[in-house]
Amino acid sequence: MESSLSHSLKKHFLLKWASIALLLVVLYGAAFSYLIDRRPFVEWTLIKSGPQDKKVQSHLIKLPDGKVFLINSMSASGSLLFFLKKQKIKDIDLVVLTSFQHSNFVGLNEILGAGIRVKDIKFYSSNTSSNEWDSILPLLRTKSLTPKALSSEESLYENGTTQLRFLSVSADSPVLINLIHGANKLLLISGDEEKLNLHNFRVNCRDFGVDVFVSDSPVIGLDTFLKTCTSFPKNLSEEEGTFKILFKGDSYKWKRGR
Repeated sequence: MESSLSHSLKKHFLLKWASIALLLVVLYGAAFSYLIDRRPFVEWTLIKSGPQDKKVQSHLIKLPDGKVFLINSMSASGSLLFFLKKQKIKDIDLVVLTSFQHSNFVGLNEILGAGIRVKDIKFYSSNTSSNEWDSILPLLRTKSLTPKALSSEESLYENGTTQLRFLSVSADSPVLINLIHGANKLLLISGDEEKLNLHNFRVNCRDFGVDVFVSDSPVIGLDTFLKTCTSFPKNLSEEEGTFKILFKGDSYKWKRGR
């Protein structure tokens, strides 16, 4: 009887401490996951005007130190402004314009007119005589904004292991922008994709070694050339709708949503 009772107590004791140990393991795992998710990350959002659209209007980039960049400001029926307001974006540290399309200036006008603060504007254009600025220059002056031309190989952002670089291939080519965040790398083709020299891109793409590739519009024939590159595991240029890519430094994921 005493032996049976002793065995029962021992079993109860072991179950109790096994439960406590299991709970500690679960709590440790949850805490570890939380800390991992709190690592500095880069959030890159491809903004489109609708869920079936492939053409990208703008790219919103949230950087590890809290800075917010916007690449292009194209807006179809106010969709860009709607998105920024929904995301509670009140300040944009840098707007980069990769082309002088009129829609870029319409969107910029909407953003500034809505009271969203823009701290700096940089642009790329092979057409130095473009007069598109005339439509918005008066508003820019009231905001004390002076647009600056991008220079070749210019660093747009650098902090720790995070870099955002403007890569100018030639005056007749679209803009290449390269994001590096830890071990993560992204390459963006923006501007006039029709002028992209695919032969030159194929020769140079091996030097980029990126994880993710995106372009404002699908580039005809690009997939064939991507196969010759050593590190292009994910081409997100054909995906529909607005979605975010979250770079954590040693991994990344992407999800749809507005």
